[in-house]
Amino acid sequence: MPLMKHAEEAVYKEVQTGELKIDSQGRIWRLMKRTGNRPPKLCRKVRAEHDTGQYLTVRAMFGNVRHYCQASRLVYLHFFSLIPGILTVNHKDGNKKNNRPTNLELATRKEQTKHAIHVLKRHRTLNQMGERNSLTHLKNEDVMTIRIRRKQGELLKAIAKDYKITFQTVSRICLGQIWRHLVG
Repeated sequence: MPLMKHAEEAVYKEVQTGELKIDSQGRIWRLMKRTGNRPPKLCRKVRAEHDTGQYLTVRAMFGNVRHYCQASRLVYLHFFSLIPGILTVNHKDGNKKNNRPTNLELATRKEQTKHAIHVLKRHRTLNQMGERNSLTHLKNEDVMTIRIRRKQGELLKAIAKDYKITFQTVSRICLGQIWRHLVG
């Protein structure tokens, strides 16, 4: 039988004791608050998830130790079952903050990568050269101008400063190592 991760187990105890409540939309609410080593007291209903960037997390204190757990894992655990050690929780729609039970499924890391590429169309190798690549702020015209300025003898550092990129990137553009699809 798969085991819960230690932090998940600790945080899920709060769901079992009624300190936290998970609603049908996958939102996690704090109903009771702990203060020091005293027993928990009723408090006003507040969201228990914390936005940590990519995922929502839930935290709980036990014995002066703070435990963190991904909200999606708690929701899956609450509505479905334990999560085997080799599996992760995948968000079907790609929104890592949408923890509705209907949006969650178990998947291996390899299956999550395939889902991101084939279903969500998120991968750098899918025709995302140049301007199509969400990680770049350069435009095709910028690259052509960089190459012209360098041919005219302008220093790498000066060009890099104008475009807020490194001089190494300017060098690679001019040598044709990157942005090869632009002829010039």
